[in-house]
Amino acid sequence: MAEDTKSARAIWRGLVWIGIGLLLFLVLLSLYHGRKQYHAYAVINQQDVSQGSLVGYEPFQQGYLKYSKDGVSYISEKNDTYWTSSFEMKDPVIDVNGSYAVIADRSGNTLQIFDEKHGKIGECRTERTLDSASISLSGVVATLEEDSSASYIQFYKKDGSVLDITVKALLEGDGYFTALDLSDDGSQVIAGVAYLEGGKLAGKIVVYDFSDSGGSGREDQMKGGITPYEGENLISEVRYFRKGRAFAASTRGLCFFQVGKNGIEKGWKLAEKQEVIRSLCFDRNYVAIVLNEAEAQDNKPYRVELYNSGGDKVMHANFSEHYTSSFVDKGTVFLIGSDALTVFLQNGTKQFSGAVDFPLVRAVRLSGENRYFWLGAAHIKEVRLK
Repeated sequence: MAEDTKSARAIWRGLVWIGIGLLLFLVLLSLYHGRKQYHAYAVINQQDVSQGSLVGYEPFQQGYLKYSKDGVSYISEKNDTYWTSSFEMKDPVIDVNGSYAVIADRSGNTLQIFDEKHGKIGECRTERTLDSASISLSGVVATLEEDSSASYIQFYKKDGSVLDITVKALLEGDGYFTALDLSDDGSQVIAGVAYLEGGKLAGKIVVYDFSDSGGSGREDQMKGGITPYEGENLISEVRYFRKGRAFAASTRGLCFFQVGKNGIEKGWKLAEKQEVIRSLCFDRNYVAIVLNEAEAQDNKPYRVELYNSGGDKVMHANFSEHYTSSFVDKGTVFLIGSDALTVFLQNGTKQFSGAVDFPLVRAVRLSGENRYFWLGAAHIKEVRLK
């Protein structure tokens, strides 16, 4: 009996050591792949698509939305089309949040709302000219609209019908709205505001809370705000992250803050930049910027910086590759050129830099090591770096 017990213990110890060894191997393998650099790729799957009047792609639930001036399609990771909806827009802009999406015709009057299961669930023709739209996790939409004398924040239900929540702003008064984003629960809006100060255009961030408005929102729902940069600047983007965190992009840099029911809470953080910000991209967890490097070394005139939702800089790297558009997805930064792609991981590794054999519009990171969707006007390719 004692010998059986010793034998069982030995077997268990052996299994434990095997498990530890396997875990260590997997960790080392992950670290290896996380630091390895690639310049080539293998195509796992390819689908040819009609080019049409393609505008772009946006990650959405189990796949992505392909949208153009003529309509939108929801496509799975296996290249199956779940649904398609047609429209006519001159300059469609998109916002996605959870299982809902909104597409608005910038400088036009058309607005359409979609959900994952049904496709189009609502639409509206606005009285004023649209600039942008933001959607909540429940499908409520807030738009930035304008007419000849003022800018407006307007709310809509997910079926496209108008809600009695409107805020009006005049440049000659408190300012003019330049950007907005809607909170996940649809009760708050953060907005960038341009206003005149000493004859120069300055920028501030304000918060409106409609949770106690009883269905009617007015200027008195404003919960204050902050002026992150003194002097001349303009707030070009605002975005909620998760759990009430948010950021704003100014022509002077980035501002990160926490939003509560009473407005912007103390402790907001600035990332002021003296260099020229070439591009900005963000998702619901990260924001990335590319700057002209003031003191370029090793013939690398550009610098990419990645920030998390708390305003911490989690990555920076210098590079020399030229690009025309930038995206961030799951902490990975994509810099897309006319016939090339550069990929930076969150740890600062330039994972891929090389030529692409078709014009790219967007790249999306997939689960698993080194797998991506490369999305173009004529082709959609699932690739593995090699």
